Amino acid sequence: MGRKEIPYPYNSETLPDIRLSFERPALNSMAKMAPAVQVEEETPENLCEE
Repeated sequence: MGRKEIPYPYNSETLPDIRLSFERPALNSMAKMAPAVQVEEETPENLCEE
């Protein structure tokens, strides 16, 4: 469940984005809008707000 093989080729930039998608489905939409690094930093803030 944690790791999955991506059928289509991906760049090193999309790799963390896809990883967030699998590990945290809730942040899937956010990961697509903002870089994975930004999502990681905003995660604690979002948890506090919700």
